[in-house]
Amino acid sequence: MTEFNIENLESQGTEVLIILFEGDSPGSAGWIGIYEYHKKFYILTDFEENYGPFLSLNQAMGNELFDHLNVDFELSSDTLSTNDLSEMKLELQHKSARNING
Repeated sequence: MTEFNIENLESQGTEVLIILFEGDSPGSAGWIGIYEYHKKFYILTDFEENYGPFLSLNQAMGNELFDHLNVDFELSSDTLSTNDLSEMKLELQHKSARNING
């Protein structure tokens, strides 16, 4: 991963997608964010693991971080439509189910 300035990314980048995890057990609540900055995409997490740059949102969403979302989650975005968010949520749920169930 190329090093990048998180402060610049958060203050000057565009928040494309936030995934909020809801859970009662330790480690099952948190967030993952995808930001666009200078036409590249970056993944930030609340557990201090960050990834990027990626050339597209789809490439960022292909990161293995999204392979096992086995807790309840909600998506929000400053730029994507409600329909796009609904489709992305279904895709993430199906991808996780395939990876968890083999």
